Amino acid sequence: MQSSVNTSHTTLVGVGSAHGDDQVGWLVLREIEPHAPSDIRIVYARTPVDVLHVPATSRLVVVDSCLGAGAEGTIHHWRWPDVPALVQRPRNSHDWDLFEVLRLQEMLRPAPAASSTPAAAVSVWGIEVALSQPRQTVAPHLSEALRPAIRTAALQILGELCHA
Repeated sequence: MQSSVNTSHTTLVGVGSAHGDDQVGWLVLREIEPHAPSDIRIVYARTPVDVLHVPATSRLVVVDSCLGAGAEGTIHHWRWPDVPALVQRPRNSHDWDLFEVLRLQEMLRPAPAASSTPAAAVSVWGIEVALSQPRQTVAPHLSEALRPAIRTAALQILGELCHA
């Protein structure tokens, strides 16, 4: 009997929406999807909290916009737990940032003490977006400066997925 949870799976999660620069995570996934290995589970998430609903996986790769660690279009790659607590998007009481969600997931899904199965390897990719005013929401259209970064990040992530 096969378990309903495939822990040997790699899951790729893009966090975003259909609006402006917040599309970054989703657009990177759209670039990757036609070329991704068939055993990669691809998830489009609306908020970082949605990562908590991803079934158990041996490797989790998350792509999201970020703010505050570089110039617009800068691509970052971190491995959990070495992910800085960055402001991911304008926040409200219902939207935790990715750092908080990964910390909570770590507490909820610790590696079994007597198991040879390690906790999921987590890789976080962030693409810097630019908000010029405090509390500004995302622009209605994707910034042209982000298009090359989206393609570059997709190629880098695909390389990681195919050569791991």
